[in-house]
Amino acid sequence: MSLRRKISAILSAVVCGYLVLCAWVVDWAILDPFARLEDKMVGENLARVDRAIQGEVDAVTMINLDFSPWDETYEFLQGNRPAYIEENFAYSNWMQNLGIDVIAFYDRDGNLRWGGVSGGSSDTFLPVDGLLNPKLAPVFPLINHRSVSSQKTGLLPTSRNDILAFASFPVLTSDKKGPVVGAVFTGRFLDKKAIDRISEHTRVGVELYPLSNPGVAGGAVDYSGLENTWKTNAVGENLRSSKLLRDAYGQPVAALKATTPADISAMGEKTVVVTLVALSSAGLVTFLAMAFLLQRLVLSPIAKLDRHMASIEASGDLSKRIASNGKDEIGTLANRFDRLTDRLETSHGEMVEARDTALEVSRLKSEFLAAMSHEIRTPMNGVMGMTELLLSSALDDRQRRFARTVHKSAESLLGIINDILDFSKIEAGKLEFESLDFDMRELLEDTAFMFSESTNAKGIELMVFVPPDCEVCVVGDQMRIRQILVNLIGNAVKFTSEGRIVIRSFVLQEGNEESLFRIEVEDTGIGIPSDKQKLVFESFSQADGSTTRKFGGSGLGLTISRQLVEMMGGQIGVKSTQGKGSTFWIDLPLQHGSCALMAPQSQLDMMEGVRALIVDDSDTNCEILENQLAAWGLRCDSCFSGEQALGQLRAAAKQQDPFRLLLLDLDMPGMDGLECAQLISSDPKIPAMPTALLSSVAIEGTERLVAGLDDHLTKPIRQSELFDCLTRLLGTRPDASDNKSDQHEAESKISTLRILLVEDNEVNQLVAQEMLRQLRMEADIASDGLEALEVMSSKTFDLVLMDCHMPGLDGFETTRKIRELEMHGGQRTTVVAMTANASTSDRQDCLDAGMDDYISKPFSQGQLQEVIQNQMQGRREAAADRLT
Repeated sequence: MSLRRKISAILSAVVCGYLVLCAWVVDWAILDPFARLEDKMVGENLARVDRAIQGEVDAVTMINLDFSPWDETYEFLQGNRPAYIEENFAYSNWMQNLGIDVIAFYDRDGNLRWGGVSGGSSDTFLPVDGLLNPKLAPVFPLINHRSVSSQKTGLLPTSRNDILAFASFPVLTSDKKGPVVGAVFTGRFLDKKAIDRISEHTRVGVELYPLSNPGVAGGAVDYSGLENTWKTNAVGENLRSSKLLRDAYGQPVAALKATTPADISAMGEKTVVVTLVALSSAGLVTFLAMAFLLQRLVLSPIAKLDRHMASIEASGDLSKRIASNGKDEIGTLANRFDRLTDRLETSHGEMVEARDTALEVSRLKSEFLAAMSHEIRTPMNGVMGMTELLLSSALDDRQRRFARTVHKSAESLLGIINDILDFSKIEAGKLEFESLDFDMRELLEDTAFMFSESTNAKGIELMVFVPPDCEVCVVGDQMRIRQILVNLIGNAVKFTSEGRIVIRSFVLQEGNEESLFRIEVEDTGIGIPSDKQKLVFESFSQADGSTTRKFGGSGLGLTISRQLVEMMGGQIGVKSTQGKGSTFWIDLPLQHGSCALMAPQSQLDMMEGVRALIVDDSDTNCEILENQLAAWGLRCDSCFSGEQALGQLRAAAKQQDPFRLLLLDLDMPGMDGLECAQLISSDPKIPAMPTALLSSVAIEGTERLVAGLDDHLTKPIRQSELFDCLTRLLGTRPDASDNKSDQHEAESKISTLRILLVEDNEVNQLVAQEMLRQLRMEADIASDGLEALEVMSSKTFDLVLMDCHMPGLDGFETTRKIRELEMHGGQRTTVVAMTANASTSDRQDCLDAGMDDYISKPFSQGQLQEVIQNQMQGRREAAADRLT
């Protein structure tokens, strides 16, 4: 986003925020007070109306007091003045003149002595019985006064569904003395005329809605929505407040509603609109002014500076200048940019020269390393090859010890050379990674097996543990991960003199397509001090300088491992306690692969529920084996000595749940595995069962036979080997005869191969020729490419072992000429490169030249045999495909 758009967005956001803030402030400062004022006014209006209705009650009360404390009324109810009614109520319009609609006289027993209801005209007078009797029966307290101070006032519904404001007082003498002889009841209807009078008096729109008495048949009304206190609702442009009125008995009698024009709200809304319009206009004017000033004073000069810089970037011409005359910060920035450009122009030539020099140095360094690699590996091939051949010959112990020392020293020197080359490639950024499917468990087991001879010689337990439920088929660079593991396991073996080394792998974080794997290498070696643990990953560093002299090494292994792990997107670290051991760990994000093979279901079904006993003095070994066996459905128990094993086997047999499989470690304190196996096989209380011995060394067949052993596994135990062992012991033996016959057939075919060895170095000729001879193969020799072409013109070969760097015609050009000759007819010859170069690009150069495979010097006899077998197997499969 451009600066102009950013500033516009910021200004727009500020203006919008300003308007929102103004709206909130206006609403809070104007509308809320207006609403509260109006709400208060509505409440006051309702209270005025309520007081006006109470005034109606007060009016009839005053009239009632004219008759109730009067001697004549007192004598009338005692029966002493029969002319009382005619004397006082015989004239016309007397009720209108009195301001009442109802008057009634009751004796002490509640019987009506006389009364009537105004009919609405001067000459109409209706009886009161039918109107008031439902509420004025003798049982009701409104006319039943028992003391001289008793009085009843309030509202009362009538049988014609209107509301009566009434007053009821006891009849007393004029000096307000008793005893009470009856009651006078006076009332005034709250009809439309009365309501209009109240509305005019209070200047509020008043409505009164009588509610039928729930006790009257057919008159039930739902008044649950009304409250005892007033409430306000907006109705159109008015505000209506309502209140529930109750009669003298506390029952709901009417809904009172007062309507007030919403003048205050209208005034508040108008004020808000005017205020918001004014504030919005002010904000818009401010926004335009700020935008104009920013454009003129900031954006335009910056845009000019940007165009100038873009011009220099596009043309590369550092001689261009801005020459700004501005006195502000932007002008100062432009002038400083011109001065910076001056310096850049001055130093540009020096930088170009330095870059060219650095590139030339890097090229020379790469060429030097490649040349040194070739020159060192070529004689190293002779040294390692000859010592390997020497070790395979008849030597006495002293001679074999000397030859083995030479071979180990050569391997150590080769490791240092490889570390230096890898470190140089990483530093140069030329290291490439592959992404191929591989089995994590198989990789760990194969790598651990490489160190089995070293750990067995030192008496160290070497174990590999991958949880059965762990994803093992992943995608990554198997070769580089193996290189990291070799460094970590090699260090563990180097610095551990007793105890164990455990290699673990498990999933830290699982995802749909990719998971984070952790691999740990734990040892019980010398450990690393806490203040030295970070140094072990630095170049040419070790925790203790004396270890280099004592244990050897270049100090690059862990550095290269750290760089490889980080280049693959992972992390590496160490947890260590001095004197107790170390745990090196790596976390690698790896994609899920598709190479895992499931075991046959029939074999898994055969293992389901089988009870197995593991006997090993190492609790870690027991844990690993228990997890592996439990994943296949076996029921596992374990113990740590032969004595415990005998006890558990006898107890299981006694409980009628005997063990059906025994895995027995060889090296245990006290009773070893062979002795324990002999005692088990000779004990009549223990049923016979298949027994496999686990050991770090090979066991002679006679020892196995004497001890009654059925199988033998060499540590570290591969899971696939353990599975095959169980299937053999439990009755599903894979037929190995086919494999043996296939292997014999392959070896017999290899022995008849026609091989041409093209090598200019006489020592390497001798090494390769002797290795082939021990593999029961013979080879013709050619000292260079021209001699090889001459030999091949008169003789046909199945395989050519081609050195790449030879005087005259090198191996690449020789192979190209061989392929050109084959294009004119003839059988294709397999060509395997033998080169002292070890980089990935060298391998690709070999394949581009038409070679079929690649073996790096120095190589062992096993590596040579493997590459020959692979090529011949591929050639046979290709021939079979052509036939089909």
